[in-house]
Formats: sequence, structure tokens, C-alpha cells
Amino acid sequence: MNDDDLKKIQKLIKDEIRPVKEIVEVLQSKMTQQDFVQKGTASSVRSIKEQQSVMNEKLDSHSGSLVNIELKLDAYGDMYKINKHNIERLDTRTTKLEKHLNIEAPEEQKVPHFSAD
Repeated sequence: MNDDDLKKIQKLIKDEIRPVKEIVEVLQSKMTQQDFVQKGTASSVRSIKEQQSVMNEKLDSHSGSLVNIELKLDAYGDMYKINKHNIERLDTRTTKLEKHLNIEAPEEQKVPHFSAD
């Protein structure tokens, strides 16, 4: 084999390998882009998880406050029922005394009777 034959073979190999080399370069570029996107996504996910953790901590403290508020509202509701019952008892007693003594109380001093609790 002489130098011309060797050069022809080298050129032939070079020509045949060029498309493969171009495909490898395109794939390498796409892999680099994909790696960049993946790192950005991972960073975003990490940031979202951190924010979610902070929000969960804040919600936990709020839920404790809400439990306290609910307990207070329940206590106020119970006190309202007790007070309403006591007012009705006193009104009943007062009304009986007023009837017995023939006293007509002014409308604005009468206790309104509500059927709804």
C-alpha cells in the first residue's frame, strides 16, 4: 500500500466518521442543556420544599391559636346559654310578682322572648 492509498483510506474514514461526530456533538449539546434544566429544576424544587416547610410551621402555630379561639367561643356560647336561662328565670319571677301586684311594666323594660338559641 502506498501513500496515496493510505491518504484515500484516511479521507474515506474521515468522511464516514464526520456524520457520527456531528451526531455525537448534537447529543452532547442536548445533554448539556438537559443537565442545566435538571439542575435548575432541582434547585426550584428545593426552594419550594423550603418554602413549604416554613408555611407548615406557620400553619401549625395558627392551628394552635385556632384551637384556643374555638375553646373560647365554646365557653362564650356556654355562658350565653347560662345567662339566657338565668334571665328567663328572673323574668318569670318578676312577671309573676308584677301580675300579683297589678303592675304593668313599660314595654322597653320587658325581656324579649326569643325562640331561637
